[in-house]
Amino acid sequence: MKIRMEGTIQTEEAGTQAFVYIINGELQKAWMQVAGQWMDVSDYFSEYWEAWGGTVEGYQSGLSGWTGGDVTYEELGVTVRIYDIVVNPSLEDSLFVR
Repeated sequence: MKIRMEGTIQTEEAGTQAFVYIINGELQKAWMQVAGQWMDVSDYFSEYWEAWGGTVEGYQSGLSGWTGGDVTYEELGVTVRIYDIVVNPSLEDSLFVR
């Protein structure tokens, strides 16, 4: 599994922040970008793999009835919005290497 996830999270303390996670199961490496700064977080690969694996399963469940367009659903008290969906895109490996 290779995942590149981009999104925003909003908290009372920090406001809205953009983030990017790149997790490469083949290389067992992970990177995170917050506030425009990339960090190699590969030392925590196992934790990210476990956390995002469950998240991806939640997305799969949330998208189970998808027929097109945007999807919004609630999970664990959080509103999840998935948009700009592309199924089985052809992605360059460079998207997953930082």
